[in-house]
Amino acid sequence: MAPPSIILEGSLSKNKPFVYFYLSFAIARVFLIEPSQIPPSPTSKRKPPLTYEELQQIAENNGAGDIYRRLVEILTALFDYKTTTRSTIAFIGIIGESRNTIFSLLPNESSRNKGIRFEVKIDRLSEYLNIRQDELIKILPSESKRIESYYEAGLLRFSGFFKDINEVETFRTGVAGLQKK
Repeated sequence: MAPPSIILEGSLSKNKPFVYFYLSFAIARVFLIEPSQIPPSPTSKRKPPLTYEELQQIAENNGAGDIYRRLVEILTALFDYKTTTRSTIAFIGIIGESRNTIFSLLPNESSRNKGIRFEVKIDRLSEYLNIRQDELIKILPSESKRIESYYEAGLLRFSGFFKDINEVETFRTGVAGLQKK
C-alpha cells in the first residue's frame, strides 16, 4: 500500500504558476544510538525505606533497643498505621479524611546516653486523641523542645529524647489517663 500523498498546485503570482510537487507522508524513527545500546533505566533513584527490623537493629546498635521496642509497642497500639523511611518509623493517624504523620522515632539519632529521639506534631496529636495541647506537652519528656520547620510552618512540633523506660511509661500512662477524661 502506497503512503498517502498530497499534490499541491499554485502560483507565485497571477501570471507565473510554479511547478507541481509531490509530497508523501511517511512515519519514521531516527535513532542517535541503537535502542539496544540504551541501558535499562532504574525504576527509582531513591534507596528503599529501611525495614522495621533494620530500624530496630540500629536502635540496638546505638544502645537504646529496649526503649525503642517499648515505644514502638505503645505507639503501634495508639495510632492507625505505621511506616518507615530511610531514618524513621512514623506513626500515622487518620484525622478527617487525611492520613497524617503524627509521631516519629529516629533511631539513627539515638544513643544509650541520650535515649530514643522523637518528633511529635502536638496539634495533630491533640486533634487525633481529642486532648488539649497543653496537657499533651506536660506528659512529654521534660527536656523536650519546640522545633520550627520551614516546610511545615505553623505546626506545633516538639522534639526530644525518651531517656529511659520510666519516661516511656510516664508518657503511656499520661495518654491513657487523659483519654479517659
